[in-house]
Amino acid sequence: MIKNIVTLIFFSFTTLVFAQKRSLSHEDYDLWKSITDTKISNKGKLIVSVITTSTKRGDVYIEIYNTENNKKFTFFNGYNSSITQDENFVIFQRKPKYEVIRKEKKKKVKKEKQSKDDLFIYDVNNNKIYDSIVRASFYKIPEESNDWLVIEKFKNKKPEKKKEDSLKTNEKDTVKSKLGKAFKQNYALVYNLKTKEKDTIFQIKDFVLSKEGRKFYYTKKNQKKKEKDLGVFEYDIVSRSKIVIDTTNYIYDKLSVDRTGKQFSYIAAKDSTHIDSLRYQLFYYKDKKLLNLVDTIGKNLRKNWELGAGQTAFFSESGNRLYFYSKPKVEYQKDTTLLEDEVPQVDVWNWKDKMIQPEQNARFEELKNSAFISYYNTEKKIHSSYTG
Repeated sequence: MIKNIVTLIFFSFTTLVFAQKRSLSHEDYDLWKSITDTKISNKGKLIVSVITTSTKRGDVYIEIYNTENNKKFTFFNGYNSSITQDENFVIFQRKPKYEVIRKEKKKKVKKEKQSKDDLFIYDVNNNKIYDSIVRASFYKIPEESNDWLVIEKFKNKKPEKKKEDSLKTNEKDTVKSKLGKAFKQNYALVYNLKTKEKDTIFQIKDFVLSKEGRKFYYTKKNQKKKEKDLGVFEYDIVSRSKIVIDTTNYIYDKLSVDRTGKQFSYIAAKDSTHIDSLRYQLFYYKDKKLLNLVDTIGKNLRKNWELGAGQTAFFSESGNRLYFYSKPKVEYQKDTTLLEDEVPQVDVWNWKDKMIQPEQNARFEELKNSAFISYYNTEKKIHSSYTG
């Protein structure tokens, strides 16, 4: 009798369990989490991870775990984290909610008016947010420094006009004239972690930080003439001073700095006529002195060779060498008697070619930028031949 009662209870429970089962939906998929982008601090005190969903549709969160006190700090939609070397701060960005972006796209909100990422600075010792920066597009922090970082920001959002203002058609719009540069263009902030002080750099194009230095280098672009650059500059963190390095060229690219921040290199071109065929030069900067290492004629290169502008030069760990790229010049012969539509569009394969034509086409950009490596000895001030 008891056995029959137990059997009846078992079957009743089994029936109830199976009756509660349902088919899976996207909401269930979003419950399946995975750990990505894990970073460990210099001495192992902090472990920072991003917890994300399997479908990538749902929102995520960042988790900061303190191994000394076993405390966890989580922040909704956080990602792209960095830890200062002294383990006092964690910097990360926060994405807007997935549903917010989705609604804005459905309403066809202009891209520049859509919600943007924010940047947060977490105080490890006090277990709280130290500061935040709205509308942050990108940031860099020196690998071996604790005091500062550079933040690229989208231009500030213009204040919305009040409804009653739109009725005053005869009055001059004074709001637009009062708005500063920060409302008209993207810019960068040099942020001091100890004091929260900020310095602004407008028209910034690109920048590069050294691992341990007290300075960084950046280029600026002309807002009116989008293709033209304004120059390349040095920024001293201690004095907050901006030093002009060069403004004579048309475009600046491929910035590189040694670990101390005392040596800097870049490529630049003067000719603005044909953007696709710019002739670049390599420059080396140290102790406020600028040296032209490779010019458009081919100085310090093999005969009929040119600077490889597709790769960025780089310094050795000791800083004694600056490695750069060069390659043989390729001369193209064009029949100027033919019109563009009269030129036959054919691929010619030679039996000596190591690659068949389809592979050459598929790897065009890679082959176009392929080059040989050379170096400049920054101590002895001599060049080497290419190393292959």
